[in-house]
Amino acid sequence: MRRMKEKVLVIAVLLIFSEKIYSQTNKEQTDRDWSVKASLGGSYSSGLSDSNYSYGPELEASSQVWKLNFYAGGAYDFNYQISGGDGTFNNIFLTSYYSGLDINISKSLIFSADYRGGTGDADFLRHGFNSQIYAESGCFGMLLGFLFGVDTYDYSGSSIEITSYTATGSLFWYYSDHMRLEAECDFLSNSFNNLTENYNSFFVKSGIVYVFSDFIDMNTKLAYGRDSDGYNIFQVELGGNLVIMDGISINLFYLFSVYSPTDDYVITEEVVQPEKTTAVPEDILFQGPHSSGQGGSSGTSETPQGAASTAGYSSNPYIKTSLIGETVLDHYAGIRVEYSY
Repeated sequence: MRRMKEKVLVIAVLLIFSEKIYSQTNKEQTDRDWSVKASLGGSYSSGLSDSNYSYGPELEASSQVWKLNFYAGGAYDFNYQISGGDGTFNNIFLTSYYSGLDINISKSLIFSADYRGGTGDADFLRHGFNSQIYAESGCFGMLLGFLFGVDTYDYSGSSIEITSYTATGSLFWYYSDHMRLEAECDFLSNSFNNLTENYNSFFVKSGIVYVFSDFIDMNTKLAYGRDSDGYNIFQVELGGNLVIMDGISINLFYLFSVYSPTDDYVITEEVVQPEKTTAVPEDILFQGPHSSGQGGSSGTSETPQGAASTAGYSSNPYIKTSLIGETVLDHYAGIRVEYSY
């Protein structure tokens, strides 16, 4: 689902920030105190949610003043996917924008913060705050990041409000001028106003970035996570950047995820109330994206252990109803062509 992919993109934003620091550490910088970037990107996702193509342009400008780097930008998405929280999805046109600054406190300490907003079809509105701090000592670096955001939109006659939190911590070891090793922990949380429980997930990751030359670099990362539905999540991330000519580059990204249910995913029963259906969890261990319900077909409140489920609820608002309780293979691929000056 698109919002699930947003979490990946939030992490990517943090990594792009660290890549900027990596470049500043290992490459000579131009004397020019301003820059402009224009890009065109596209992505494809399938698995948890309905298959979706997304594409659109982005423009960013930045200016360096003393120890401050100011930046602002905007993007347009022609096919942004939104969730109703009930296993159904729609697509809208979305305009997003952001502005912020980097504070170069010292050569080895940088703080960054920005505001992120958006507007689109279905009365879509977004407000968010993103911040990172990077510290470096010798051949080691550390990055801490936090994002808070609120999305609101109309969905099938109902008003949806989503409150999201993302916290990330990364450690870097600059093994050489060409290689960086990293370890990372991510906590992600989404709260839908029309759902009983939050969807949370926690990941631990390790990876390597290798710079072959000024024209090509690649990165790979392995991750394990657990969500609030008690699912094990295994991920492989692959990425690369290729400079095809002066100022023009191509960025590629691929994320493969396996969601595997465990014996302790959340058990729920659906209870129908006037004008609305809600899920009342009987036992909440740790909230997350793939809760499965078990219910007998006899109409009694008791269900034999291991009996097939006839109705269920997931705290994950980004999974199709038909996939609740199943092993799911999820794919996300993205490509971006960028011109910088």
